[in-house]
Amino acid sequence: MRTNRLFWRFTAVLALVFWGTLGNNPFLVGSGISLIIFWSLKKQINRRALPANRRAYTIFLIALCAFLPLSYTEFFGALFGFTGLLWGGYAVSNQLSTRQQQKLSGQRVAALPTIDQIKSTVKQLDGSVSRLKALAESKQHAAYKASAPEVLTELEQLADQLNQQKNRLDLATFQRLMTRIATERQLIQDTLHQLQHDWESQLPDQHNIKQIAPEISAAVYQIRQDSQLIKEQIKKSQLANQAELLELHQTSMLRFNSILTGYLTIKEHPNHYYDAEKRLTTAQETIERFANDLKEQVRQLNENAMHEFEVNLRLLNSTV
Repeated sequence: MRTNRLFWRFTAVLALVFWGTLGNNPFLVGSGISLIIFWSLKKQINRRALPANRRAYTIFLIALCAFLPLSYTEFFGALFGFTGLLWGGYAVSNQLSTRQQQKLSGQRVAALPTIDQIKSTVKQLDGSVSRLKALAESKQHAAYKASAPEVLTELEQLADQLNQQKNRLDLATFQRLMTRIATERQLIQDTLHQLQHDWESQLPDQHNIKQIAPEISAAVYQIRQDSQLIKEQIKKSQLANQAELLELHQTSMLRFNSILTGYLTIKEHPNHYYDAEKRLTTAQETIERFANDLKEQVRQLNENAMHEFEVNLRLLNSTV
């Protein structure tokens, strides 16, 4: 398709120049030359001019190409020269203005990131963000929390590069990239905040607990199971204070996690702490008591869920 378009352009220019030369018609010759100038310079404008200046350069180019075929007369020749001077003045003034801004900001063109560098950064960040999302989906919380700060830093650097090259980018492209950066940054921050307040993501692995402290392994395992049951029962309930109950349960589990982490730390290196045995005994008693409390909460929630069953059972027996 591109070859056909170029061929028809070549045909149009050749026909204008040929018939203009044959008929000694400067208007046709000028029209052919103006088409060559327009197609050649328009491509350079789109490639080299800043997005903010492309419209002005294109308007000047159209005016020049329109006056060129008629410039053999004095009036249109003057218009052609006047438009050319205006274009030159615009280009020079814009170049001086750009240099002045760079001088005031203390930046040189060579110090700015190139468009190719920005494209490379965007491609690299796509991979980093995808890997981070994969870690979240696979619940590798420790790896996510370790990798997220680096990705956030890379997003900040990309935003700085885009702002530095804002005038050289299409407005739509600049806004699209900045919007995506803001979206990805907010998503990562929200996930980190959630993990920070999620006791399950901070709880040590059950296998490690069994190796370091086998005496509390069964209690911790039971706490894990009962905690899940409690959350499920609260979410299924029709209680008006459902959100408040979930928040209270989450707070209790975070406190339990803090105690468990301290217990494992002391148990692994008892000589590094004062009163290690006393602390371990107190913490173990607290963990076992908490396991019993959760078991009681599970019973109470199950009994509440059975209330409707008991009512229906009595009604059914009364009708039989």
